[in-house]
Amino acid sequence: YSDILGYDDIPADFSIPETVSYQGKEYTVAGIGCNAFSGEKQLRSLRIPETVRIIGDNAFSECTSLQSIEFSEGLTELGTKVFFSCSSLESVKLPQSLIKIGDLPFCRCRSLVSVEFPQRVDEIHSLFFSDCTELKSIVLPQGLKVLDFQCLGGLTELEEVFLPEGLEMIHSGILFIIHLELKNFRFLLGL
Repeated sequence: YSDILGYDDIPADFSIPETVSYQGKEYTVAGIGCNAFSGEKQLRSLRIPETVRIIGDNAFSECTSLQSIEFSEGLTELGTKVFFSCSSLESVKLPQSLIKIGDLPFCRCRSLVSVEFPQRVDEIHSLFFSDCTELKSIVLPQGLKVLDFQCLGGLTELEEVFLPEGLEMIHSGILFIIHLELKNFRFLLGL
């Protein structure tokens, strides 16, 4: 198995390969390394194959032209700031295989209008959606137990959050931030 640490001449529409060859040997791509594609301004769409299990910290941060991502089932972990400041990213459908998501994964994704969560994610960390100024509605996963501090900060257009019935803890800072920034807002328990 191998991690991709970067790539030469990335096309605007890019599929991470399932395998790579190195010195005559073929390796299955199981991860995308930290900072591997950070700042790749020309990247417009991305496909992640089912062989990739982990995407490292900052792997696609500041890919400002990135509009869409297609995840395959198999991904289990997203690192910190994975898609930080991908300002053109519009929607994300995370795979059901995903279990762990680091801090600030979509912070400053200012075009983001929708995120579909896998049901197994049990904690959403700090600043998860911070400054995603176009998000209007969030449906949180049914398996969610903890909603962390400031994960909803800077969401000036947010109108509603659907909370799962099994939610055990909401850090108090969330309610304070929402109260200060939003005029028309409601929490809805269960779906």
